[in-house]
Amino acid sequence: MDNIAAYHYSNFIAQHLNDIKHLQISVKGIDLVKYFNDGQLDTIIINEENQSDIEGEFLENKLFQEGFALVSSQSALPSAFSLKQITSSKLLIASRYCPVSQQLLNIFDFSDDLKQIGHTNTLLEVIANSDYQTMLPLQMAKILTTNDHRFQASELIDFPPRTISLFSCTEDVQNFLLSHLG
Repeated sequence: MDNIAAYHYSNFIAQHLNDIKHLQISVKGIDLVKYFNDGQLDTIIINEENQSDIEGEFLENKLFQEGFALVSSQSALPSAFSLKQITSSKLLIASRYCPVSQQLLNIFDFSDDLKQIGHTNTLLEVIANSDYQTMLPLQMAKILTTNDHRFQASELIDFPPRTISLFSCTEDVQNFLLSHLG
């Protein structure tokens, strides 16, 4: 998935791009599962929630867990934030296909207040130019706030972390990736 590849494995991709027969990056984990199920991909790295859509036999390795952060252009955010402190009318989220957006829609009871923008660059520019906020994976939020001083982030203390897993068809590919991903 794009936010996993970009913020966790970009060094691995840069170093091994010539060793990889086919690299498919998507913003939708379900698309990668479809390619995996169709035999077009030997391995996928996705949110563990998508495991239920994988068909047939596969090997799984949990790679890491990652929390989330509230990202805003406001300059006085506390270092930690609770979901109870979030105003749903000021929250922009990714499209419904995103597992995190689905969780947020359930938490806020499918609130009509929640606005959805499915493209990260547009979402971030709207955040930068307004008092809207969004939720991003913690590593993405840390890199964003380091590289772009228009943004501030607060770690969400009561939102469940996501588990990122590697799913493989074969043990040799799995072992190669595990030995190089770190």
